[in-house]
Amino acid sequence: MSRHSRTKPAQYDTRARRAGFDALLPRLRRGTLTPEEGALLAAYVLEECRVSDANRSSLGGTTRTLADHRQAADAAIREFEETDEAHRVAIAGALEAPSDSPWTALVGRATDAQHWAERGRNTAGQVEKVREELRRSEEARGRLRSALAMGAVARVSALVARDLRKAPQHTG
Repeated sequence: MSRHSRTKPAQYDTRARRAGFDALLPRLRRGTLTPEEGALLAAYVLEECRVSDANRSSLGGTTRTLADHRQAADAAIREFEETDEAHRVAIAGALEAPSDSPWTALVGRATDAQHWAERGRNTAGQVEKVREELRRSEEARGRLRSALAMGAVARVSALVARDLRKAPQHTG
């Protein structure tokens, strides 16, 4: 079972408000809304606005976090590239040692090259972890954008309802 399969209480609340909109907005358009129903519709609209504002604020935080992750990923990639170049130089230096060098110097260079290669593998693993974190952050940002879009639909419904209340009533 995935971690997102459970319906959360906030989702029930949102569904209930949306069902309320579906029931109350047609009555508002026809001009048959009671004062109690008008108060309920206003409460629904205010709650949708509050939820939308909270989602927008959360999206801002996610966007900032995503930017931080991108900077960290860029820094890790730059460090990896610099380290990779240092590894190549160390290995090339070890391989190009003069044949009359003492063995200790040659072994030292090989050890240095092995150390740099290990650091490169570790850094590559860190870069991959940062990239995965960045991918998850981008997915979360997409989900928040979808939630904000749903909040925008609710806001448009509220504006239509307000405009309909202000429009002159025609009785035929």
